[in-house]
Amino acid sequence: MPTPSSRPPRAPQRRSGVGAVFATALAAVACLASPAAAVAPGQPSTDRAAAAQLLLTLRQGESTTGPVLRQVTLECSPDGGSHPTPELACDSMHEAEGSPERLGATGDMCTMIFQPVTGEIRGTWSGRTLNFTETYGNECLAGAATDGVLRF
Repeated sequence: MPTPSSRPPRAPQRRSGVGAVFATALAAVACLASPAAAVAPGQPSTDRAAAAQLLLTLRQGESTTGPVLRQVTLECSPDGGSHPTPELACDSMHEAEGSPERLGATGDMCTMIFQPVTGEIRGTWSGRTLNFTETYGNECLAGAATDGVLRF
């Protein structure tokens, strides 16, 4: 009679497909019951999936009538648009809960050459309209004061 240590190793047993089907069905039900799916149609969601479509503009001077220096789009969730760093800009906007007034400063060092620019952030964020305008001492300061959102 063979001892337990002299027995040949067993081949792994294959379970029936019923368990796999059950696990897949359970995962599908869990996804349908998730809080993101529970948001009523037409209601703004706090989930990243409802994020933004924004038009960002830098204008020369201290008013919204100055010549456009540069203009980009920023889309969040999925992150994209013509902004050079959409992931970073969207992360900054999410941290500010979609309020440009709450964007933190980056701490970047900027020259103190006075060449004013007016930054504009317009569009929608989680179903609400944004219409932000602020004048900065120069382009570097605009990017630094908005956690990189107006750095393009």
